[in-house]
Amino acid sequence: MKHIFLSIQDRLSEIPGLQYIDKDWGQLQYEQPPVKWPCALLDVANADFKQLGRGFQQADADITVTVANLNLVRSSAKAPMRGHAYATIDLLEEIHQALQLFSDGRHFSPLMRTNLQKVAADKDMEVYVMTYRTSFVVEKLGKETVEVQATPSVRTL
Repeated sequence: MKHIFLSIQDRLSEIPGLQYIDKDWGQLQYEQPPVKWPCALLDVANADFKQLGRGFQQADADITVTVANLNLVRSSAKAPMRGHAYATIDLLEEIHQALQLFSDGRHFSPLMRTNLQKVAADKDMEVYVMTYRTSFVVEKLGKETVEVQATPSVRTL
């Protein structure tokens, strides 16, 4: 899973508007979040595993990208700079364009967006969570795998 996060971080680093890209370890929960604005925080929301045999598993994982920005401009119809109030929405679109169908070609299947959700946050912050689904194969490490053959069941009439 580490490869997925590192690849996504590298991909998002190409977006000039993002000032901070990191693994989500709760930065937005602080009174003064230790981030630069706007930011993108990566995490895994869920991973389902299927057994493939011989110690291999296929994982279907939901990767979240939390996008947060300070909300410093009013967006009311008569606000003089209301277009700037939608900068976070523009950034969400840039991130989606960068991540939709993105894969490193080796470690995980192309990302597919499955959800976008607005998160209730501090009055000065605007926060959205985008969820992308991907899959990857996990190998059993080590040499202690033992081959077994199932005993056949024979029925006579």
